Amino acid sequence: MIYNTQTTILSDENEYIPWIQLVNPTDEEIESILKEYNMPRDFITSGLDKDERSRYEIFDDKMENGFLLTVFLYPIIRTNSQTMDYYDTLPLSIVVADDVII
Repeated sequence: MIYNTQTTILSDENEYIPWIQLVNPTDEEIESILKEYNMPRDFITSGLDKDERSRYEIFDDKMENGFLLTVFLYPIIRTNSQTMDYYDTLPLSIVVADDVII
């Protein structure tokens, strides 16, 4: 699902920049974002891979924007069948460009 919001970026002009949040996106939603913003596929799909590692990557398409991908791992508590809790991590990807945050 795609959520679009506007957020204020701290600047002299109090600019508004789109914030696009993808939660369990479908293939069609991923394709629409890739087509609209012309970025590498793994910038979107890295947040869907449970085995992804923390990293950052820069992509410059030489035509419009540069994109910065940052992948974080955040902890979650899981419970197994013996009711023992343990921690696992899941990836969170943030893509930042001049005119959008995804």
